[in-house]
Amino acid sequence: MEILSPLRACLSNSFIAFFLLLMMPKMALGQFSVIGPAGPIQASLGGEAELPCYLSPPQSAQHMEVVWLQSTRMVHLYRDEKDQFGDQDPDYQGRTELVRDAITSGNVTLKILEVKFLDAGKYMCLITDGYHHEQAEMELKVSGDEPETPAVPIAPFILLIASLVLPSLTYLYLLLFSQGYLFRSVPWLCEINGLLAVTLAFEVEMILCYLWLHHRCLGYLHEQGAFSDNGRGMAIIMVLLTLRTVSILLLRRLLPQRSPGMTMR
Repeated sequence: MEILSPLRACLSNSFIAFFLLLMMPKMALGQFSVIGPAGPIQASLGGEAELPCYLSPPQSAQHMEVVWLQSTRMVHLYRDEKDQFGDQDPDYQGRTELVRDAITSGNVTLKILEVKFLDAGKYMCLITDGYHHEQAEMELKVSGDEPETPAVPIAPFILLIASLVLPSLTYLYLLLFSQGYLFRSVPWLCEINGLLAVTLAFEVEMILCYLWLHHRCLGYLHEQGAFSDNGRGMAIIMVLLTLRTVSILLLRRLLPQRSPGMTMR
């Protein structure tokens, strides 16, 4: 018994050492934290922004997965030792990259090119090695003057509406004072549904035309509402509503004066 005791102790120690050797890779992989900036990051509109993110203690991040998020939007994904752009948010496509020179030392700083106002906000840097994950949060602030956008010329648009609407109103006015003859020769002109449909289609066409011109000229960067434009859009709406009201009033005046004995052909 005295001879076996040292043998048992040796086997026991060997088993413990073997177990620790098996666990060491997992323990080592889980021993890191992610460090971000202490305060907000300032960037200029149209310039570049760098969002710093580091592993502590310093170690290579080549074999790890690095995810950059803004709210729920995928800003940048690094996986399997290469960038993955399949799930990247369209707003960031072609504008993000990692600082590759330092990724082997644990530096996964994200660079955003051609900074926009929409890039401002909270960001998260999430790093995982398959066993352990850590994250750091930071805020990006964008400063600068919004570029001036060309204004949509309103005069040609008003002239276009006037050239299309005034003949229609003139025709309805003449119809009002010569309805007896027109009703006998062209009875379908008294049908209110047809005229209202034509009027409504014209209004929709004008609204779509205005929206197309507005978006074509102003673009999509920090754009104002489609009907703001210093009140010009509201003026267009008021003109269209006025024309619609005048058309309805004229049609309502036409119908009661229609001859009771008149029948549709």
